[in-house]
Amino acid sequence: MVRIIQIITLFILSLLMMSASCDKGTEGCTDGSLCDYNGDGVFDEDEYCACNYDKTAAIDDNSCWFASEGCDCDDPSGSIIDCLEICDADADNDPPVDNDGNCCSILDDDCELIVVGGCIDEANCKYDEENPPTHNNGSCAVDLSQYGGFEDGTDCDGNCKGEAVEDACGFCVGNDSTVPGQSWRMNINATAVFFDSTRVSDSAQIGASIYAENGYNNENIIEADCNGCYIDFAENCGFEDSLCFYFPHDEWKGEVDTLLTDGYDFDRDIRGNDLHTLFIDGIDWNAEISSFFSEAVLIDSLILDFTFIQGIESCMIKVKLDYGEEYDVQNNQLGIEVGSNENIKLTFNISNICFSEF
Repeated sequence: MVRIIQIITLFILSLLMMSASCDKGTEGCTDGSLCDYNGDGVFDEDEYCACNYDKTAAIDDNSCWFASEGCDCDDPSGSIIDCLEICDADADNDPPVDNDGNCCSILDDDCELIVVGGCIDEANCKYDEENPPTHNNGSCAVDLSQYGGFEDGTDCDGNCKGEAVEDACGFCVGNDSTVPGQSWRMNINATAVFFDSTRVSDSAQIGASIYAENGYNNENIIEADCNGCYIDFAENCGFEDSLCFYFPHDEWKGEVDTLLTDGYDFDRDIRGNDLHTLFIDGIDWNAEISSFFSEAVLIDSLILDFTFIQGIESCMIKVKLDYGEEYDVQNNQLGIEVGSNENIKLTFNISNICFSEF
């Protein structure tokens, strides 16, 4: 009997070893060469030649595809630019071209009938009845009904291809005529509770501003000379027996004066106010919480309190820990069991905002 068990055990171990030897890594596109897609003369790390480059792939599976000249990776695979400078993969959508490269509605020697580019959907708000287009040039407005607008591309404020949205309270916000919804801000107070019931707190702020550039509000940040907008402030960490609640800004490395902060960490994180993203997927803020004690101590739990400072009445708040568990915030407070003596990484997702005037 013992002999049989030994044979079965050896067989199972052999199968496991064979399986492990076959797993040589994930397959995908491994072309990691760089291109200057945005034309700024700099070959940035996020501008790869292959549009589907996978930095985690170990084996090339011949799946790499590349943007053709005049197109980019945001266009569908196989897209080719036409004489209207529209990139798509549908050759039937390309106007005919004469010997001189002119767009034509009918291909003849003189190319007398020139293509009129525009929105060819007669039900779309961008359709021009007075000058009906002969060919689509990608100018049609998208369906805005999910933002409280209409299928023809008119927003809730009556503007064709407008950016206004209907907020969680049913008010149309976002255009010049609707001031609420342009900028908003909230405070988050984090309290760490330790094994001996000791409590240490620190606060940070998140928000959005119409003045934020490149995803963050870094306009005149050193002089803080920004009339009517919010500023990201550097966090000052490392005090004895303290908590440090901050937002790492790795994207600013090399762009922010190093006198402000050593680690590009901030106690305010002001983003560009993308209302469409805010009302569909929500906007994410990635934060970290560190404790500074003479000895490593275990944080038993974390208490988060949310206070609306400006421009906001209510919203939906979700909090995700770095290991993946997500929580819904109720009544602007959340308690989380942590059990860790390491930095705590959190993601805050804000959506469904009900704006207020300010």
